[in-house]
Amino acid sequence: MSKYSDIIWPRLDRGSEADRHKLKKSNEKAIGQIERANWKPIDSILEEARRLALSEEERRKSADTKAAIYLAILAAVIPLSATLIKDLPTSFRTFEYWQLVIQIGLFVWTMCYLLAAGIWAFRTIQVSVQHRVDVDELVKLSNQKQVDVALCKEILKSVRNNRDTVNEKISRMIMAHRFLKHMFVSFILFLIWTGFMGVIPLFCLSAA
Repeated sequence: MSKYSDIIWPRLDRGSEADRHKLKKSNEKAIGQIERANWKPIDSILEEARRLALSEEERRKSADTKAAIYLAILAAVIPLSATLIKDLPTSFRTFEYWQLVIQIGLFVWTMCYLLAAGIWAFRTIQVSVQHRVDVDELVKLSNQKQVDVALCKEILKSVRNNRDTVNEKISRMIMAHRFLKHMFVSFILFLIWTGFMGVIPLFCLSAA
């Protein structure tokens, strides 16, 4: 039933409480394994840890960039929507009641999708990454005997702690994308219906 309802109104599947608890335990287990690790040699592991950190950062930036693009698209659609609202009274005089109901329904549905896409795009940008290897962490490493190993652990822990946050950001961006697609389809249907209903009277006059 959920798949069919998503065709009309997409929803974000957050999983059950048990799934979230399992995910939290998995993260804690991974952090514990990182703390106990002792790599030899460390060079290749440290290089890979930096690559993973860069990859997570790119995922975060990509989600933020796409969300900003979606907001720009929505901002461009709003003036056009305002113009269509201004032209709606013309439909009151030319359309029959059932035609008008369909037209207004399509327009309202399009605006609902537009609003939802904007909300999810804002939610994407609002999610911020909390963990990184910063000045304080680097200062603390001065007391470590194996600085490279300690640095590698700090990088991997920050990557692992941020992964769920970045995944949440990407999930919200995907929701914005899905609503944007729904808005586009609904808007096209609205334009097709408006144009079709406007052309029918012309055919009726020519036939008469």
